Amino acid sequence: MSHWPEQPVNIIIKWLRSHSSSLTVADFGCGDARIARNVKNKVFSIDLVSNIPSVIACEMSHIISSGLDFDFEAFWLNFTCKTPLDSSSIDVAVFCLSLMGTNYPSYLKEANRVLKPWFSTMKMLY
Repeated sequence: MSHWPEQPVNIIIKWLRSHSSSLTVADFGCGDARIARNVKNKVFSIDLVSNIPSVIACEMSHIISSGLDFDFEAFWLNFTCKTPLDSSSIDVAVFCLSLMGTNYPSYLKEANRVLKPWFSTMKMLY
């Protein structure tokens, strides 16, 4: 990531530091859990696989058919892809460069499920 003027994860860390540390954060696609290590907030770090004990290893996506008969609307309405987080339990959902795959709708649906409806902020960089 040396070609970025500033690493996106650092921008997100600055944003979180400038807001209340009482905000609960879900870091979807956390990588090395840098956000959790650099802010005072409660951060749920989630990634597909990790050797870091504090990271929740979780498969959030499924490869979907690209066939012409695929009904995306039915998929969206019926597909459930859940992390172990409770519904409406998160204030901020972070996607730092993790929405590049073709299965990003399932990530966004899961973020919508866990975000608190009365105070939802989605900070995304991709």
